[in-house]
Amino acid sequence: MIIMKVKTNIILLAVKPAAYRGLYIALCAMLHPDVFEQSQELLVDELSRCSLLGLKLYNFLPGSSLGSITTEQCVEKNSSSH
Repeated sequence: MIIMKVKTNIILLAVKPAAYRGLYIALCAMLHPDVFEQSQELLVDELSRCSLLGLKLYNFLPGSSLGSITTEQCVEKNSSSH
């Protein structure tokens, strides 16, 4: 319902959305398996919504590791996740 309303408003207002900004609550760099899995599910959900809205760009926020891993490990974890 809300997706259709947003899509209708985009068409009616001739809005050209550029990108969707990811949520800060996704912690895709966390080592804790439950938090990591929930973050991955949230990311998939957000990308699905972007697709439904016709948004082609997504500004990914990798989240925090809360100091549990280095920045390099965080980048590796995010880039190898699927």
